[in-house]
Amino acid sequence: MSVVWTSEILFTPLYDGKTSSQISHFGEQKPLVQEVIESAGHLCIFLSKYHCELNFIEFFWGAVKRYLRKNCDYTFETLKTNLPKATDAVHLSTIRLWEHHMHKWMEVYRSGLETKEAQSKVKEFSSKKYKSQTCSRDCSIAF
Repeated sequence: MSVVWTSEILFTPLYDGKTSSQISHFGEQKPLVQEVIESAGHLCIFLSKYHCELNFIEFFWGAVKRYLRKNCDYTFETLKTNLPKATDAVHLSTIRLWEHHMHKWMEVYRSGLETKEAQSKVKEFSSKKYKSQTCSRDCSIAF
């Protein structure tokens, strides 16, 4: 299924001069992007925009960009060639580590801690648990 991004999709007209919050069914309607993703049989998860520690895709793109910087000759052709290699270089085990780390951040924020205390708690958790002598090379990428 392909989606054509037009102004009709991006901007929903208002009905009878009402704002979107005044329309009774507005809150029940899923965003179109979510409907398209779910209709294709996938799970759609909206992650926080403002807290990169709660959004492990940011860690993924950081690792991809790091790979691209290390393997760069500043041509567009090389970038196109290296982008698939860069995404493949990030192992699933690393992504799972990031996800685990994100869940820890969510846990400390749910407990009511402010940012400084949350950072200390997550750091304490990371330094005392799950340390292993057999940590793979992916661990250095994760944090």
